[in-house]
Amino acid sequence: MRAVRFTMNGVLNYRRLVEEGIQRDMAETEKMIKTEESRISYLEAVHKESMRELKKKQEEDMSSLEIDIYYTFIAQTTKEIEKWKRVLNQLKNQYEIKKAELISAFKDKRIMETMKEKMDEGYNNMIKKEDQKVLDEISMGKYNHGRSSLK
Repeated sequence: MRAVRFTMNGVLNYRRLVEEGIQRDMAETEKMIKTEESRISYLEAVHKESMRELKKKQEEDMSSLEIDIYYTFIAQTTKEIEKWKRVLNQLKNQYEIKKAELISAFKDKRIMETMKEKMDEGYNNMIKKEDQKVLDEISMGKYNHGRSSLK
């Protein structure tokens, strides 16, 4: 009796590798998203603190040069916040694309696993039938042998 092998093991292994690669990419992107969210939170806190300081200094009668410095700094932090928010949105879009790719890769892998399971099941059924056939032949041989000895 020959051993049956799932001939698509290479494809199944490839699909598993693709799925794992996408999962790694998603984890890396998720880490980058958290980093950018932290950066934005920090910049927003700096921006808010600078605005508070500016308001306080204006009440204390500050020079126009100091006001210009504060306004320039606040404008720069505003631009930085906007820039990093755009980067964050791009990362979130990349994450969603990877998520869709992961779902597709999972489905592809699952199809191959199902095919493998069905082939294994078919092989096991074939073995059971062959075993039953051998057992039936042995039983018939004993039965026929017992009948011939009675004569």
